[in-house]
Amino acid sequence: MLSLSLALLASLGLAAGPAFGQDSTAETSLASRMPSIPSAGAGIPFGLFGMMGRDLVDPYTSAMQRAQPESILDDLAAAKARHAHIVVNFTGSPAKFSDAAGHFNLDLWKAKMDRFRPMAAQLNEYVADGTILAVMIVDEPFARKRWGGETIPEPTVDEMAEYSKSLFPDLPTAVRAAPSELQHYQWRWLDVAWAQYTARKGAIDEYVTREVSGAKAEGLGLIVGLNISKGGDGSSGFGNADEPGMGGAEILRYGHALLDSSYPCAFISWDNRPAVINRPDVAAALKELAAAAQAHPATSCREEGAHRTS
Repeated sequence: MLSLSLALLASLGLAAGPAFGQDSTAETSLASRMPSIPSAGAGIPFGLFGMMGRDLVDPYTSAMQRAQPESILDDLAAAKARHAHIVVNFTGSPAKFSDAAGHFNLDLWKAKMDRFRPMAAQLNEYVADGTILAVMIVDEPFARKRWGGETIPEPTVDEMAEYSKSLFPDLPTAVRAAPSELQHYQWRWLDVAWAQYTARKGAIDEYVTREVSGAKAEGLGLIVGLNISKGGDGSSGFGNADEPGMGGAEILRYGHALLDSSYPCAFISWDNRPAVINRPDVAAALKELAAAAQAHPATSCREEGAHRTS
């Protein structure tokens, strides 16, 4: 009876049509390389910008979430129930802590962080159990277009990391800047760099080698990911000519190259807009990369040499 049931299940599986509207040949090729959907907590976290802890669904085991004081504890409780790991942004978009000219304002940034001071003890419990993976203290600090034609000086970025640790001493501090952008400063409080690949940044293999080597030399952990929405090479036919979206084939080529390195501690991409991630080719590619992230060696985001305070 058991063998008959297994045979019936197998025949039903074989009879099922190709998923996501793929042709059967492409789907068979993809399935032959792809393990089952990952369960959160294995390998390294895999997710997207903009997802909330309460909204995580397979195949995602992580997210970069903007935190709000009134809802973050509920989101973290939901993430913990899934054994997921969240990168939090406590301060919101650059406009929230910029002056009238668009320049970064450290006092405004600290005020945004201080909104979470009353719940610091509860948040630190989520740090201790790994639900909060890291805090992204700022996005693209050296992009002049974000900061009114200026950049945020490296010592100020390090001061931001130090201030975060006054609230959350054991929470790794991350900045969305690649290691190659961080190599001209001796970081004392920053723990994690972030390499988000776009086709404009050159050959993927060279990019991985450069950024992994840079992170190691600087004693920083490394989060990697892709700009799925605006980082393609134009072959997908999606998006606009200046910032084309990635197609499934691109996502697989770039994503596997990033995951071939054992160094990254998480894979989190931009972003979660449904019109992009629900396209059949993109959805299938993200599912395959999620499985690869599950199989990746578990890696700490806090590397030896980071948080140098001497």
